[in-house]
Amino acid sequence: MIERQSRNVEWAIIDKGPFQLHPSLNNFILPAEVWLSMEVNEKESYIKRVMSSSVTDTVSEDYQETACFPSKLIPEGLPPEPFPDDISTEPIPDDFPTEFDQVHFLSPLDVLANAALSDSVQDTTGARVSNMSLTFSEFRVYLHGQPQETVRGMWDKAVQLVSSPGKMSPAPGCAPTSRMVASHRFKDRPHLVTKGKAKDECKCEKSCPHWNGIKICSHTIAAAESNGDLSKFLMWYKQKRSTKAANLSAVVRTDMPQHPGRKGGVPVTSRRATPKLPVDARRKRTYSKSTESSSIVTEVPNTNPFYVKKMNIRIEVCQGCRGPLKSVGKEIQPPPFDYCIARRERRPYRGDNGQLKTPSRQSDAHYHLRAACVKAAEPSFVTSSLVIPDDIQLTEVHECYLVHEFGLNFVAR
Repeated sequence: MIERQSRNVEWAIIDKGPFQLHPSLNNFILPAEVWLSMEVNEKESYIKRVMSSSVTDTVSEDYQETACFPSKLIPEGLPPEPFPDDISTEPIPDDFPTEFDQVHFLSPLDVLANAALSDSVQDTTGARVSNMSLTFSEFRVYLHGQPQETVRGMWDKAVQLVSSPGKMSPAPGCAPTSRMVASHRFKDRPHLVTKGKAKDECKCEKSCPHWNGIKICSHTIAAAESNGDLSKFLMWYKQKRSTKAANLSAVVRTDMPQHPGRKGGVPVTSRRATPKLPVDARRKRTYSKSTESSSIVTEVPNTNPFYVKKMNIRIEVCQGCRGPLKSVGKEIQPPPFDYCIARRERRPYRGDNGQLKTPSRQSDAHYHLRAACVKAAEPSFVTSSLVIPDDIQLTEVHECYLVHEFGLNFVAR
């Protein structure tokens, strides 16, 4: 019975289910996303708070307008929190609740909203906070395109980082302006804030959702304040970034691996090697020169022979006929023309000034799998001197063509 009652209260808190909270307790209603992001002990404490609250006949306008985020809840017996223009400098009561210790990421906008929730630091809008060179009113002018909750959350966290000892220190082994700043999300690992490519830019790590989304966060603000460059950094941000929308895709990928959905170290399909032939279609053979060719031509050692080579998408032009080696659709042709002929050469090319240049190193020159194309570039080419490397896998189609075109004889091993 107690568990069922607690479950009904949970549904009522998020305004779901068959039961509803009394109108005087509407200030306790939370968005479902916020409720799901709370820890178990936080939910239990919140339910006890709702159950122990007194029910009144009327609902004050102040309670109806109170924000529903956990860090902004008004404790029982305290006056409602004023709006920014009416904020006073009264100290925070000891029993004022703080935000969650952990933030769980939901939708992209929830990530930015939850990241802005911080330990509340009461500050007057127009008064200058200790250790800060700007007031909140001056600060929010530079971020006029961002939601008020996001701006306020970043400011409060930056004030806390600057004013609390041990929250920020110079980064060892880095530039003098680099800072190691305490992380609210990762208790055991700080964020590294460094200078960006621009003159006054500050960069945080990719594990920071705010910096991923809008290129500014409490860590960069605190680091810039520590270096005395806060005004310059905010001016750079206002001119370069403030008018750009949040990059929600980058926010979603904050805690994701570099290539989600793929195994590590496995290349994409387009870069994988060509699938091997089926086992029954593979042929591993040696070849011998035809009797006719060997009786006419005297054997001369060839240190740079023409050889058969597997086609790939980077091979384009035949150096013999100057025609394309691939089909009209820029695809590799079917067998036997999925192979070509190659030789290491230093082929002259025309530079930007139109003059011929000779490369300093040899590279493969490619030809159609035709004797005529090779002889167009090398008239002394002898068909029987064509070399077939040991790693080449030929099918019956390839063998028949090579026998007909080059007069090679194949012998099974």
